[in-house]
Amino acid sequence: MIAARMRWNVRCSMALPNPKNTLSFTIVRSMCALWSGGDCSRCRLACITGTMPVVTIGYVRNAWRGGLGSSMGKNSAKPAKTKNVTPAVTPWGKNRVKNTETGKHVLIMPGIGYTVDRPLLYWAAQALAADGWFVDRLDLKLTEDVEFPEMIACMERVVDQVRAEALEHAAESGEEARLLVVTKSLSTLSYPHSAKLGLRVVLLTPVLNPPPFDKHKSIIPAPLPGVVGSPMPLICAGDADPYFDDAKAHLLTDHVRTFAGANHSIEVPDDWRTSLDYLKQVTQAIVDYAG
Repeated sequence: MIAARMRWNVRCSMALPNPKNTLSFTIVRSMCALWSGGDCSRCRLACITGTMPVVTIGYVRNAWRGGLGSSMGKNSAKPAKTKNVTPAVTPWGKNRVKNTETGKHVLIMPGIGYTVDRPLLYWAAQALAADGWFVDRLDLKLTEDVEFPEMIACMERVVDQVRAEALEHAAESGEEARLLVVTKSLSTLSYPHSAKLGLRVVLLTPVLNPPPFDKHKSIIPAPLPGVVGSPMPLICAGDADPYFDDAKAHLLTDHVRTFAGANHSIEVPDDWRTSLDYLKQVTQAIVDYAG
């Protein structure tokens, strides 16, 4: 174990994906690149090369600022694991309010390999926390045998549990409950469930065309039946994203932001200036949508 900053212990190793299964990796957290005090380039390099970091973080002692909640405390939702999916919901360490001090609660949900510490989700959390939202973040540990229906069902249960806790905390704060879910790629497939609950949802690079490695051909139905009166989602995606379909997106919502030349990470390859500009625009769109 490496003695890490902020009283975390971190063990990190690199693992190549199993060529027989695109989902052959495990990610519990990806904070080692920020906090391990070791060779951070290993995990950062993984994002570039396509290798996946296998990260295990052992929590030693509460290090959240100002006692705003701990990953092991009573303020965390504890959704049940399944055979191939282990979810972990934790309050963000940069929250500026306690969960019982505000009615504004947001859940940040990851994609496959696109963790909550990657740019679109990290800066969404940063901006919303600065606006007084209490941020919870979801991490998923997946086995190589996991399939899309199991992941989707697990994420739907997470939404249910976080929503229930957020409503309780909002009531304690004395403020009206304002709930938001920010999703990316894989987690956008939980949108139909959230819509039926009447939640406002941000869909970053939604899966509107099926991934070739998903034998179940999972997509967000467009138009979505049975959600009359539910808030329209915000959609942000690149027009070079193979899983995006602009026509289908407009069947779901009037709030569609499309970024020219951008891929499934809303980045333009070999153009960091445009990519950073798009990141700023997406973050602003999320803040404006959250209100």
